[in-house]
Amino acid sequence: MLHLEYPLSTPTLRLTPFQRGDNYPDTGGLAGALAVKLAGQLTDRGWIALHDRDYEVSPVGERGFAALGLDLPSLRRQHRLFARRCIDWSERRPHIGGALGAALMTRFQEDGWLRKPAGQRKISVTSIGQHGFWNVFGIEV
Repeated sequence: MLHLEYPLSTPTLRLTPFQRGDNYPDTGGLAGALAVKLAGQLTDRGWIALHDRDYEVSPVGERGFAALGLDLPSLRRQHRLFARRCIDWSERRPHIGGALGAALMTRFQEDGWLRKPAGQRKISVTSIGQHGFWNVFGIEV
């Protein structure tokens, strides 16, 4: 269970009931409105920054992702891009792909924030996830 406390230094974001999350079955990463909002908040809070076509993780992000339980050195050693800036096909805005994006999706599922039925792309945010996305990232789902 996550116990992170970060001051809300940037405006909070709200997703309407019509905005939903998906995942990419081939990469396992988060997609859709939630993924775009997450990338925006991580950028605004200084966890990630755009560098060429990919994201770089800042020292603040290193600490934040470690607090989420992500092993960034291990993710960087994978035989895939680490933190690819992908344009979401439905939102036409960037989200985080690559090893980091897939690891976030896995973490959110393991912590009970997101639920994804087997064989489907659509995900749902649980009540635990609503609390977590708000407390950690300032995203109201």
